[in-house]
Amino acid sequence: GCKGGWGMGMADSMCRMLEESGALPGSGMDKSGVTEVFVHGLPPDTLDEHLWRIFSPFGQVSPRGCYAMQGKGTGKCKGYGFVNFNSWESAQLAINSLNGFMLPGGGGTITVELKRKNSGANSQTAAASPAPTPAIMDGSAPGAGWS
Repeated sequence: GCKGGWGMGMADSMCRMLEESGALPGSGMDKSGVTEVFVHGLPPDTLDEHLWRIFSPFGQVSPRGCYAMQGKGTGKCKGYGFVNFNSWESAQLAINSLNGFMLPGGGGTITVELKRKNSGANSQTAAASPAPTPAIMDGSAPGAGWS
């Protein structure tokens, strides 16, 4: 394990301090400086870390830029989340590669789209462009061979 007097919670404090200092790329940006992607169809055990592991290979994600929305009191993902990319191109690459991805075991399909700037109650996202069926496991997309 990690020793040396840091104790529990110090790593989180360090990350927060770095994010707030502006030392990390994308930290301190207002929402207008990021491209926000809406992800729907996530399994109930999805955490922020899972979104980061899936989406960060497509490009730079802003600090604290992955959110798997959790139900109050349940600790389970509500089935959707958001990822904030520091560039439109990275967001578009993720959308084109992952939109329509079939979850293992017949668990459904993931929808990945640009989030609308002014979303109403019934309109969360905007389709970016028609996305081809992803071919994640054949080596044609970033992160090919994930297990």
